[in-house]
Amino acid sequence: MSADNRRSPFEYSPEDEHLAGLSLEGARRWIDPVVSHGRFFRARRIVAIAMTGLFFGLPHLSIGGRPAVWIDLANRQFLLFGLTLRPADNVLLMMFGAGLVITVFFVTAVLGRIWCGWACPQTVYLEFVFRPIETLVEGRPAIRHRRDAGAWTAERAARKVLKWALFAVVGAVMATTFLAYFLSWDGMVAAIAAGERGTWIAAAAVTAMALIDFAFFREQTCTVACPYGRLQSVLYDADTLLVGYDAGRGEPRGRLEPGESPRTTGDCIDCGRCVHTCPTGIDIRKGLQMECVACTQCIDACDDVMDRVKRPRGLIRYTSQRELASGKRGFARPRLLLYGVILLAVYGAFWFVLLGRPVASVEVLRASTEPYRVLPAGIVATQLRMRFTNHLDREQTFGVVLVAPEGSELAGGAEPLVLAGNAVETLTIAVKTPQKAFVDGRTTARFHIQSDQGLKADREYVLLGPYAE
Repeated sequence: MSADNRRSPFEYSPEDEHLAGLSLEGARRWIDPVVSHGRFFRARRIVAIAMTGLFFGLPHLSIGGRPAVWIDLANRQFLLFGLTLRPADNVLLMMFGAGLVITVFFVTAVLGRIWCGWACPQTVYLEFVFRPIETLVEGRPAIRHRRDAGAWTAERAARKVLKWALFAVVGAVMATTFLAYFLSWDGMVAAIAAGERGTWIAAAAVTAMALIDFAFFREQTCTVACPYGRLQSVLYDADTLLVGYDAGRGEPRGRLEPGESPRTTGDCIDCGRCVHTCPTGIDIRKGLQMECVACTQCIDACDDVMDRVKRPRGLIRYTSQRELASGKRGFARPRLLLYGVILLAVYGAFWFVLLGRPVASVEVLRASTEPYRVLPAGIVATQLRMRFTNHLDREQTFGVVLVAPEGSELAGGAEPLVLAGNAVETLTIAVKTPQKAFVDGRTTARFHIQSDQGLKADREYVLLGPYAE
């Protein structure tokens, strides 16, 4: 790796307009931020511990004997803290997704990129897991750069091997936990223990992606791959909370020379700490930038410098574009009101539909490609499938009665169906209908379904048959 790719971003001219992760020639430039241990860093570490615990703990949490969160693709269902959603619940799924999108819009309009800097898995695992491991094994950035610039030694090689071994272990644990959200923890452990090839390949692939992301791609995931930063231009407004530099107070930059009075410089002493500590390598003093993930490292670094030079904190702080320009703060605005109304409507409708959802659902589907079969004595047989979904956590017994057309009878499905809680089962039935019931090759079958848990429903299905001669 060239020395240029390891240069500090502060060494470049402020007029250079380029991604901090790229050199002026377009090559990858590694960013190794110096951690600033301030009040925001300590708060973010608590959030990171909570988010990490949540990610690794949820697969082990069960509700009613089933995983609390389970994206069960094999059975086409999504378990969310006791709630089971299936493809038939497409309205609920649509409203749930719409609610998440509007929530992102609302939170971003108010708090900016607080998700990116405080809770995003990319930030949490990179800044509080992988980079600390790298620092523990290879030392602080300055020591690591000095060692990497020299010749290969046994110590350097051993440190690299140990670092990558620890990275691989963490990546493997992350990968198996990630798969548990799709297979359940017990299912994932059983599949790996049984040596199922597909599960092993999936675990290896996710581990490799974690290593590529957190060991190599790093901040470029935020600055190049993630679309969220590019949405700032439409989600931000003048009152959105952001990490900003108070140019009115800080400029012109420079140190107060001994004997200089009155002071001719601003509070910014141009130390570059805010740049050296930035995980995406930007200079916050240039204003709002797409690469800023609002991690507050520059705030901690600048506050420490202000304490040392006995100047007030807050040169870099949580603020808004309006406050930086005029000193005034604003919160209420039409956009937030609109987002709030939409959120209330979407989530209100979600709970209304959810609470009004029947105890079970029944679908009638065709069972074969043969539309019908004419039997002796003028009977037309039609094969159908009835899919029962039990929305309750307890067992439910279903009964089916063929109500119409007159003279028809049900072959199969006459016996009560006992269905376990949250289970889905499909019955194959045959409807035998007199040929005289068909008009222009069609008639309607009507089924009455009821259960011991209170379901009473009618389902209709158009039967095809021969045309009258």
